[in-house]
Amino acid sequence: MRNVTEGMEFLNQLIMSMPHGVICFDLEGKISMINQAAIDAISITKPKLQECLETPVTSLVTSQTLLNALEVILLKGRMNRTFSEIEINEKYFEVNFRKISIGTLMFLNDISQVISSKNESVQNLIQGQEIERKRIAKEIHDGVGPDLSAIKMALEGIGNSLEESEIVNKIKNLSNQISEVAQDIRNISHTLMPPSILDFGISSAIENLVRKWENQSILKFNLSIQNLDDTKGLDSQIALNIYRIVQEAIQNSLKHSGAKAINIHLSRGGDDELILRYFDDGKMSDSEKNQGLGLQNMKSRIESLQGKILFTTTENGAFSIQAHVPLKMEI
Repeated sequence: MRNVTEGMEFLNQLIMSMPHGVICFDLEGKISMINQAAIDAISITKPKLQECLETPVTSLVTSQTLLNALEVILLKGRMNRTFSEIEINEKYFEVNFRKISIGTLMFLNDISQVISSKNESVQNLIQGQEIERKRIAKEIHDGVGPDLSAIKMALEGIGNSLEESEIVNKIKNLSNQISEVAQDIRNISHTLMPPSILDFGISSAIENLVRKWENQSILKFNLSIQNLDDTKGLDSQIALNIYRIVQEAIQNSLKHSGAKAINIHLSRGGDDELILRYFDDGKMSDSEKNQGLGLQNMKSRIESLQGKILFTTTENGAFSIQAHVPLKMEI
């Protein structure tokens, strides 16, 4: 008995001395040991240590994600489990559960700095890609486009000077083919770097994108843009990433769900955030939703802007996106 008591005292002292948050709770979920770091991490009211003992661990938790993790542990009994990137009170934690003889130990490791660094790296990568897109678009616009126009004019000049109808017709056909290639190149250039974003803002860019898809496909769009009168003044990285997400989402709906109608709602929220809601009438399975590289790209873009994104599919397979992006990112 004495050895058990001494062991408990040693475990309690060890928990108290640890820099990370640690909570020990029994099979019923009642707290038997807890340190101050854990209280600071998971609780908003910041109760005293003694007030936490013998209370349900779930009563301290305000994060729904952590509550869900705790429910899994309490439902299945003592078990070893790790949950990565759980958001608690605007910070991110890696939460480890380890079974011991008297219950379960929960370790809370603050990884907010790691997540921030990862998001910054992703943002730098995306910015680099956009710079390269812009460079290639400019090269196409300023170099290849004018060259094709010059070749077309030269062919037309030759055709005008000839009298043989067969040769003239061949030259006209070549001229028409060059016009088609030039238009394709112009479209590629605008896809790489839509000029309307830089000149007129995100609202105009998305309107042009929707108009293009309506003209070249059977898709029907319902586009709503609210409280975004000054979209030209929107941060260029936010504007570009939102545009790319809408662009990717439309392609995703066509490729994976066979959608016929798409709804896009873009607005400015009361908390000074940009809100994007997107949903279609297609039929996408969960397996298609979970394995798409395009969805991962969207998620990376939003997280690099310190935003949040949620993908869902209904029972019928309709796909939806809801994204929130702060207009002023924290440094």
